Amino acid sequence: QYDYFLQEKENYEGDFAENRIDAEIVMAEIEQLEDPYKDILKLRLLEGFSHKEIADELEIKESTVRKYYSRSVKKIINVLKPLSQISVIAYLICIHT
Repeated sequence: QYDYFLQEKENYEGDFAENRIDAEIVMAEIEQLEDPYKDILKLRLLEGFSHKEIADELEIKESTVRKYYSRSVKKIINVLKPLSQISVIAYLICIHT
């Protein structure tokens, strides 16, 4: 389900076993988000959609997608900080731009 995310993280981190654990933690946190945050993050991280493609898929403005995406990444980062998931936080910050 999250092969795209794992592949990208593997390219970024280089350690697949650690990345699988990190990805599972992130996926659990994403599942806790309410819509549309969850949908937007899944389309971006798991499916590799661009902001425009997400906007078209969800029939909302691209600026709205960017706003919700930014907020959802911040929510995930705030949850992961206490868990010391530094590699995931660094990855999310890198792909956030």
